[in-house]
Amino acid sequence: MAARAAEDVDAAEEVGELEPEGGADYVPQVRLMHSGIDDVGSAVGKEPFDVHQYQEIGNDGVWSLSSRKLDFGIRLLRDGRDETYWQSDGPQPHTVTISFSSRRKFAYMALNTSYQHDESYTPKVVEIRAGPRIANLTEVVTADVGMNEGWFYIKLEKEDGQPIEDFVIQLAVLVNHQNGKDTHLRGVRIYAPRQRQLTPLSEPTMPFSTNAFARFEFIR
Repeated sequence: MAARAAEDVDAAEEVGELEPEGGADYVPQVRLMHSGIDDVGSAVGKEPFDVHQYQEIGNDGVWSLSSRKLDFGIRLLRDGRDETYWQSDGPQPHTVTISFSSRRKFAYMALNTSYQHDESYTPKVVEIRAGPRIANLTEVVTADVGMNEGWFYIKLEKEDGQPIEDFVIQLAVLVNHQNGKDTHLRGVRIYAPRQRQLTPLSEPTMPFSTNAFARFEFIR
């Protein structure tokens, strides 16, 4: 596994900032949808979904950046504050990559931007990619963020309307406003459907008493 920059060790411990290793070859089971620029976001600060049905899973992943200005790394991207931001320091596209140790469902990605404060550093066109590893990512959706203020939500779905499923998801900033070069992102979140709780078949006052019947106590 690649070595981490010394100044980012504390951030790595907090949100898992490591450079992911390449995994085994994997063929996606479904073809990801969308091409071109789609109207899939919401510029309002409130989640466009039932918060009881989705959860933020960013802390379960390993984060890496295409580049960063010194002291403007992942810690500021994940600290939950609108006033702080990640600043890239390299050629476009600028990317934020999140890798997971197991195949996960991704329903929404949210990014926090502020055209009022960042102007030419503000992302305008972004692309979401997913795949089994960083070297094998497929476009999921491209979105025009516009002159957004606050959280912008992008829905991630397959052709059947279900959340996409994979090991790695990446946000790529393709174009900034005013043809800016480096970018500012004030936050990134990734949401997955909450796992349903197992439902007991037996009443609490009359539980199954043998191992043979206890195997059938829950519906999966």
